[in-house]
Amino acid sequence: MEYSFSFSDEVQQEWEWSERYAAQPELLDYCNFVADRLGLRKDIQLNTRIASLIFDEAAGRWLLKTDQGEEISAKYCVMATGVLSTPNEPDFKNLDAFKGRVYHSAKWPEESVDFTGQRVGVIGTGSSGVQMIPLIAEQAAHLHVFQRTPGYVVPLRNCAMPPEYQASVKANYKQWRWRERYQSFGGWISVNFEPSELVTKLALDVSEEEREQFYDSRWESGGLSFYNMYPDVFSNMEANATLADYLRKKIRARVKDPAVADKLMPDFPVLTKRLMGDNG
Repeated sequence: MEYSFSFSDEVQQEWEWSERYAAQPELLDYCNFVADRLGLRKDIQLNTRIASLIFDEAAGRWLLKTDQGEEISAKYCVMATGVLSTPNEPDFKNLDAFKGRVYHSAKWPEESVDFTGQRVGVIGTGSSGVQMIPLIAEQAAHLHVFQRTPGYVVPLRNCAMPPEYQASVKANYKQWRWRERYQSFGGWISVNFEPSELVTKLALDVSEEEREQFYDSRWESGGLSFYNMYPDVFSNMEANATLADYLRKKIRARVKDPAVADKLMPDFPVLTKRLMGDNG
């Protein structure tokens, strides 16, 4: 509910989330709902790319040309292209010699893919890989994972959206949004489906026992709760190491083969890369 559009109270009051972390079909339904509810479709032009963009100094306007030959003049032009608009497709040697099917997480087909009884290889253990692997493993006859760099993984704790939590947030969305903007790191304040207080204590100022209990509370809540963290974990290497060591202990507790566990140990400061969510 916190990772949702905040520019329309009608939208956030009317939409009902079914899960804590919605899957792709529900996110698509949500986007369609927003487009219809706010009448945005008339202002959206699909299957169009901007071929050129020039600022006319004399007129003080942007001149855009599309790949369809259309010319557009605008006083303001916002390039909301983001950083993920172009998939990164590695040029693996001899990839064209592979006779099986190849899928890219950023170019997934609209129709479902059935891996039942297949031999599957997943290259990469980033956020997409970590979320794919458990689901593919349920179907595939054999799954081989290729990893270059291990990362820190925390449980997502996904579940059906508690009705009382959804109702509580909707009744207090104004306060939630204010706190997300001004009293949080990354816009996340929920811990165990409760609004948590801004963390002001430092990891190095509390006892080891208190620090462990605090990390346990984040582990039990899961997901983005780890960003609601001791401030010095983000800026002090010694403080950062306390959380990194905690998460490495969790890896060793879950992975029984010590040799495999060693290969899954990140060796960089935690939270310097995106935390990955374990969905099973």
